[in-house]
Amino acid sequence: MNTIEMQPKNLTRYGLLIFIGILIAITWLPITDHIADADIDAGFNRALVSFGIAKGLNMVISLLQSTQFSAQPLGVGIAISPGELLDPINDLVEQFSNVMLLATVAFGVQKILIGIGGHVLVKSLLSAFGVTAAWFVFKDRPVPFWLKNALILIVLVRLAVPAATVMSNSAYQVFLEPQYQASTAALNESSLQLEALKNTTQQPVAPTPQPEAAAPANDNWWSRTKAAVSNAVPASPSDFMQRVNTQVNGMNQRIQQIGEQVTRNVVSQIVVFLLQTLIFPIGLIWILYKTGTSLMYRAKD
Repeated sequence: MNTIEMQPKNLTRYGLLIFIGILIAITWLPITDHIADADIDAGFNRALVSFGIAKGLNMVISLLQSTQFSAQPLGVGIAISPGELLDPINDLVEQFSNVMLLATVAFGVQKILIGIGGHVLVKSLLSAFGVTAAWFVFKDRPVPFWLKNALILIVLVRLAVPAATVMSNSAYQVFLEPQYQASTAALNESSLQLEALKNTTQQPVAPTPQPEAAAPANDNWWSRTKAAVSNAVPASPSDFMQRVNTQVNGMNQRIQQIGEQVTRNVVSQIVVFLLQTLIFPIGLIWILYKTGTSLMYRAKD
């Protein structure tokens, strides 16, 4: 009867011993850091690509805002700046570039933390604390409180960041990669469309020419002057202004459409990097911490 009653306790004890042994073994495996480093480098490169796209969009939008749509009926200049509609979008793109810069910094911090956790001193401390805790568990003696806390802390330093990095990158590949690829391609396309629109605004609207006046029979300087002036004047000033209005309205609608596309895809990219660099890692580290403390504190005083 006593043997049966002791079985659950023995299973727990042996389970803790196996768990500590696995932790010590994983600590010294170089592949643990190599996989995490590769995932961080991939995320860092994605953040740099998005940061470059943001700076490119910002430059194109700024140039478009400084470009004027010009028309010169009868030598009278008309200048319109449709790029001013992009002011809110330009502000959003600037904030997007700041977020991407922070994302690159976050990946860099993760890489440094993995380097610290992979130092031989940290590995040695984890192994020493783990062997000591295993000895207490094997002898069926209570593990000291300070040793539990020290082991949990050193495990978090050594393994939590690499594990969270690998798992968050796996989550990215499963759930977020299609969204990232689609939004990146769309932002590149929007940049090209804005560039083409900038070139369009630099082309002045030419007035509708009227049929050339025939040269009179008595060709003299006055007759030639009258014919030249007649050919330079638009056939219909109202028709010319209608053409200008139609082109400006079409350009405004196009700018609004591109602005909506940029907004949607910028927000999509921010969500992707917010999840991968902040929410996923913190959530996974918290889960690992709770799991580790739950297992270690089974060895009650």
